[in-house]
Amino acid sequence: MGRIQTILHLALFLLSAFHVGADYNYTCGQCSCVSGKLIDCSSKQLQEVPMFGEVQGTATILNLDNNSLENVPVNYFGLFTSLQKVSASGNHIDFIHPSAFNMTAMNSSTINSPLKYVDLSDNHLHEMPACFRHADHFTTTLHNVEEVNLARNEIGPNVEEYSLAGLRWLQSLDVSGNEIRTLEERALRQLEELRVLDLSYNFIESFPSNIFHRRSVLHTLRLSANKMSSVPSELPQTIETLDLGRNEIRNINTVSSANLRSLPNVKLLNLSGNGLADIHADAFRSMTKLRELDLSSNSLFSLPSDIFSRTVMMDTIYLHGNRYLESLPSVIFLNLRRLRFLFLQGCALTTLAIGEPSVSPYSLKFTWEVTRSNFEIDESYVPRLEAMWLFGNPINCDCNLLPLVWFISRRGILLDASPRVLIDKQYNNATVERINRELGNNEDLGTYCATPFNRHNAVISKEIRSIPDDDLICPDQMHFILFAMSLGIVSFAASMPVALCAICAVAFVVKLGKGPLSDCKHKLEGAFQQTPAIKSEF
Repeated sequence: MGRIQTILHLALFLLSAFHVGADYNYTCGQCSCVSGKLIDCSSKQLQEVPMFGEVQGTATILNLDNNSLENVPVNYFGLFTSLQKVSASGNHIDFIHPSAFNMTAMNSSTINSPLKYVDLSDNHLHEMPACFRHADHFTTTLHNVEEVNLARNEIGPNVEEYSLAGLRWLQSLDVSGNEIRTLEERALRQLEELRVLDLSYNFIESFPSNIFHRRSVLHTLRLSANKMSSVPSELPQTIETLDLGRNEIRNINTVSSANLRSLPNVKLLNLSGNGLADIHADAFRSMTKLRELDLSSNSLFSLPSDIFSRTVMMDTIYLHGNRYLESLPSVIFLNLRRLRFLFLQGCALTTLAIGEPSVSPYSLKFTWEVTRSNFEIDESYVPRLEAMWLFGNPINCDCNLLPLVWFISRRGILLDASPRVLIDKQYNNATVERINRELGNNEDLGTYCATPFNRHNAVISKEIRSIPDDDLICPDQMHFILFAMSLGIVSFAASMPVALCAICAVAFVVKLGKGPLSDCKHKLEGAFQQTPAIKSEF
C-alpha cells in the first residue's frame, strides 16, 4: 500500500511540474486564457468589458480587439495589476474614464503601473484620453508606458498642452489618421524620452517651433499627408527619419533650406508629392549622413548641379514622377560613391549624361576612335550603382545616348529591373519590399526610344539596349557636317555648266528680241495698217 501511495505522489508531482513548465489553455467566459498570462477576447462581439476574477491579477496581456465596446469604465484596467500590454483596437470606444488605469492603493502611496503598451487605434475618440494626463488624484501612474497607438480615431482639432504629461517615459506615439489641425506649444514637451512620433494624415498647417523637450531624443518624425507649406523650424537635431511627403511645400527656399541644414543626423528624408518646383542648392549641404532621399512626384524642372555635393553617404535617390524634369546636370551624381539605386522613371528626360565625357560625341575622334570596348569610364563615378529605372521617359536615341548605353553595359547595371528580377538576384527582403512599393507588380518594364524621327524611324519604340551602336547617330556630328559640305561643293561644281548654258540661252533670246526678226515684224504690222484690203484678207 505504501508503494502505491509513493507512485501516486510521484505522478502528481510530475503532473504539476509539467503544468508549471508548459503553457495551458482554458476558457474564461467568452474569452480564452493562456497560462493565466494572456487573455484573448478578440472578435467576440463584446459590447461591454468582461471581468475575469482571479485571472485579472496574473494576466500580463489583454486583447480586446475587434469588438463593439463603446467605453472603458473607471478602474477597469487597474484591476489587472500585472498588465503590461493592452490592446482594444477596432472597437467603437468614444470615452475612456480618466481613472480607467487606477489601481486600488493599499495606502496613501501612488502605485506605478507595470503597463508598457497601449493600443486604442481604430476607435472613435474625439480627444486625447484624460487618463494620459497627470493628475494629483490619480492613484496610479503610467510612467512605464513606452508605446501608445491612437491612430485612426477622431482626435482633434487641437491637441492641448500637457495632454500627455502622465506618460513621462513614453518612447513611441502614433496619432496618425486623426483630425488634428493644431498642437499647442507644450503638448509634447514633457515627453523627454519620446523617440518616434507619427502625426501623418492629419490637417496640420504649421508645427510649433518649441513643442519638444529641450533634451529631446526624437529620431523619427512622420508628418506626411498634412497641410504644411514649409519645413518646420527648430526640430530636434537627433532626428534621423523625417517624413514630409504629400504636404504643400512648393519650394525649398532660403528659410526652409536653413531648417533642413539644422538637421545633420537625418538619414532618411521624404519630400515626395509636395508639388516642389524649386530646391535651394544648399538644402542638403549639412546632411552628410543622408542615405535615402525621396523627391518623387513633384514638379521639378531642374536641380542644381552641386545639390548632392555633400551627401556622400547617399544610397538611394527617388526622382521619379517629376513630369517636367527634362535634364539633369552631368556632374550631379559625381560625389555619390555609395549610390546603389536610382529611380528616374516617369520624368521628361530625353537623355542622361554620365559625368563629364572625356571626348564629345560630336567630335571626329569620338566617331572614328571611340567604341564600346575602349570607351573610358571614370571609375569614381557612382562605382556602387547596382540598379536604375528610366522607363516612361521620352528618350532621344542619338549619339548622345551612347555613353549611357555603354556605361550600363560595362558596369552590369540592372536597368528597369522588376521586383522578381531582384528576388532572382538574391537581394534582401527589405530592398525588394522597398522597390516593390515604387514599382508595384509591373513586370513589363523597359526604356524605349521616343525620338528622333529620322532614317525611316529606325530606332522609334526600340529598347535602348537593343539598338546597334551604328544606329545611334547625330545629324550634326562633325563627320556628317563635313560630308554635307563636301556634297554641296560637288553639287555646285557639277551644276556650273548647266547654269552657264542657261545664262547663255537667256542672253541669246534677249539678243533675238532686238535683232532683224524684230524689225521685220514691225514692217509687216505697218503694211497691214496702210492696206485695209490686205488686212481684211488676213
